[in-house]
Amino acid sequence: MTKSFNLDIIDENKSNLPLADEECPKCGCPKAYYWTVQTRAGDEPETRFYKCKKCGHVWREYS
Repeated sequence: MTKSFNLDIIDENKSNLPLADEECPKCGCPKAYYWTVQTRAGDEPETRFYKCKKCGHVWREYS
């Protein structure tokens, strides 16, 4: 049996990531790029990651 997986490449310049109205907990900037990843079991919601547009701080939010 062959296993397959998906590999998502996130561009470091972030031009292809959507922006959210989410405040950075580090610098207070009101905008952050975001992406989602299935980090837990398939029957649980995805984890949303944010990266501050200004300072680059990364944090996550569990749904």
